[in-house]
Amino acid sequence: MRVLIISSGPRDSGCFLRAQGLADGLKAAGADVYLVNPPYTQPFFLDYLVSLLGNMLLTFWRRFDLAVAVKPFPNACLPLMIQKLYGARVVVDVDDIDHAYRPGMIGRLIRILQRPWPRRCSLVTYHNPLLVDYIKREFGVPRERTFRLLQGVRLGVFRTEGRPRKLAGAGPLIGYSAHLNVAAEGDFILRLMAQLRRKLPGAGLLVVGGGPDLAKWRRRAKQHGVAGAVRFTGYLPHRAVAEQIAGVDCCLIYYPPGEANRVRSSIKLREYLALGKRVVCNRYGELASFSKYCYQCDDKLDDYLKTLVELCASGGDGRERRGKKLVEKECDWDRIAREFLNYEF
Repeated sequence: MRVLIISSGPRDSGCFLRAQGLADGLKAAGADVYLVNPPYTQPFFLDYLVSLLGNMLLTFWRRFDLAVAVKPFPNACLPLMIQKLYGARVVVDVDDIDHAYRPGMIGRLIRILQRPWPRRCSLVTYHNPLLVDYIKREFGVPRERTFRLLQGVRLGVFRTEGRPRKLAGAGPLIGYSAHLNVAAEGDFILRLMAQLRRKLPGAGLLVVGGGPDLAKWRRRAKQHGVAGAVRFTGYLPHRAVAEQIAGVDCCLIYYPPGEANRVRSSIKLREYLALGKRVVCNRYGELASFSKYCYQCDDKLDDYLKTLVELCASGGDGRERRGKKLVEKECDWDRIAREFLNYEF
């Protein structure tokens, strides 16, 4: 089977990581997969325009049996419609309520751009069960034309061993990896770091990832007085991300309450656990279901700080080992992709 996979998001985004994980899994299952490599993040959303032009040219000249777009944006879905005319089965993956991250005019524009595509596809996939009602309400797609494509991990990449890389003295090194855009909680993470440094002066923070808000994160680190304790790697290939995170003492995830975070399904959480890392997170959205595997707290910064300090002091109770086993059993992209390939639609 010839499969085309297009990420609506740029190459340094979580959207592309999901596309890449699915592509690797389908290749392992024996499919002939062509994954389009989109441009990196560019100012003023130019990466979307560039990828639209490239994707359109590609689909005019090549034929596929199955075409998948990750996120229902025109730069990926217009090429899907061309493949549909050629006889391909077409699938769009809805992995977020994207307009909820951007209130106002931009959010309304995102909603308009996404709305036409899912109902024109053979199948709509999702990762979080809470997205099913949204897909039906927003896009008019009935439940029987949806399929749960779990959030996965490229286990072959996230089995890397490493040693802590101390940044500021002998204190713990905290890891945070993300595409640094509107969905990354920079102000909260850096305020938390400033408070942690008062409790543990030698603590350091490693921020792994690039994105449009990287410069803003650097400015905020200075504003919070922690610039000397924070190291920003910028964008890294996926294997290098694993190598960096393998060297930290524990990792952070924070979901502030809101419609977008209510339905998120975190790639980073699963990657942290695949590496056997201790994870501190709040209990919002799907994170609440990981209470047996993460060190959880309330949404407030003070409670988050208390949990993090206690974890650094005690070393935890080993629940991260259960988390590693869970991810290896349920979140392997090879298994997830095989189930998708065997689905009859």
